[in-house]
Amino acid sequence: MLCCCTDGGNANTVEALPAASALSDPPIGSTTAAEIIKQPIDTTGFQEIEVVIQKDGGQLLAVDISAVRKQCLKVWKIKPGLVSAYNEGKPEEEQISTGDAIMEVNGARGNSDDILSQIAKADILTMKIAKGIFIGKA
Repeated sequence: MLCCCTDGGNANTVEALPAASALSDPPIGSTTAAEIIKQPIDTTGFQEIEVVIQKDGGQLLAVDISAVRKQCLKVWKIKPGLVSAYNEGKPEEEQISTGDAIMEVNGARGNSDDILSQIAKADILTMKIAKGIFIGKA
């Protein structure tokens, strides 16, 4: 699991934390983990919203996230910070929530390392969030 912009750290760093498997589904039949990782994450049927957050003065996003299939970031937890401030007063369908996926940040899509790099270095984050795609999945 990754914690973006942790308390006590530099706001431009991402800290790696231990986590369970990054795959949502175990291999089935003769399909290998490497083959599953290469399969694109299907967002069909899930609403994708655009969120713009500006990082000012070292403020933290304060979200726990993990890479899924090296393609996107699963949101595990929202802590007090920029994301929780963004969510205040917005209807639920416009909020970033636990179980959502960060699919894109500033045009970086399909590679979780590129998405994390944008989160770490950019002051303005234009993010595409797939709502509820990981609800009920470990």
